[in-house]
Amino acid sequence: MRMEHWWFTAPLKFKSIFRRRRAEQELDEELQFHLEHKIEEGIAEGLSQEQARERALRAMGGLDQRKEEIRDTRRVHWLTDFFDDVRYAVRSLRRTPGLTVFVDETTDPSCLRTGADPLPVLKTAMAAGISAP
Repeated sequence: MRMEHWWFTAPLKFKSIFRRRRAEQELDEELQFHLEHKIEEGIAEGLSQEQARERALRAMGGLDQRKEEIRDTRRVHWLTDFFDDVRYAVRSLRRTPGLTVFVDETTDPSCLRTGADPLPVLKTAMAAGISAP
């Protein structure tokens, strides 16, 4: 990748990752601007408001499809998907503290290294009032 291209795309990629809502809002605004411009062109050619809108949407290939296409060109979709998956996992583990304790204790490297049994920890957690899955 050429350095000039990198200087232009890097800020856009960082914005897509760290300021996703703002990037999505800007994308919506830009596509809305282009849609309105195409509608105005249709009206200037003598079409009704509804006909011009339908024609503009067909010309753009649908707004949702266009948005997805633009998101794919940013090439950060894999990273944003990863962040979404991590957020979902944390939310799920917060809802079920017993499962959290079980996962934490059974995947603990010191537990695997020493051959310690994770069940006493689970029994202690259950006795403390943490529900098990």
